Amino acid sequence: MHRTFEEALQEQGRSDNRFFITPTIFNNLLWNAVVDSGDEFLLAQYSILDEVPIAFHPVSKGYDELHNLETDETLGVLRWFSAGYFNAVRREDGSLQLNDLRFGTFSGRAEDADDYIFRFKLRDHGLTEPYGFEVAQGGPPEETAEEMMMDLFNRARGLSPEDSPS
Repeated sequence: MHRTFEEALQEQGRSDNRFFITPTIFNNLLWNAVVDSGDEFLLAQYSILDEVPIAFHPVSKGYDELHNLETDETLGVLRWFSAGYFNAVRREDGSLQLNDLRFGTFSGRAEDADDYIFRFKLRDHGLTEPYGFEVAQGGPPEETAEEMMMDLFNRARGLSPEDSPS
């Protein structure tokens, strides 16, 4: 699988980027990739049953949302835990969420804050105090869990040219 993603990156002129791949939950048909392309991350999903090329989707790192990124103790632990494959997003309620991108997203495109599979909700205590964080969240919100899991399993069945996402 590593070679499959590596070749797709080379075909798209991104062969010098650091990347991480892992199977999605509950299967080994559908794989996630996260690529560190410098200013942003690229996310992709690939099923061994796909009939179309791998599509990489840009995702903001969101580091401008964070203060003291290099010195904050909590962010340092989360950066270490995620091996540097993390981003920050602002949730609809205004709170800040850090996502471990190695676990991917349900859609493969990071459509919203709930799409990330493994996430931490940060508590901002101000510029001079380290962030706090709530218990790690994983999986879809309860109200959309069934639909999101069905979408993930359907995606594992592969894409044909007719149903390839843009």
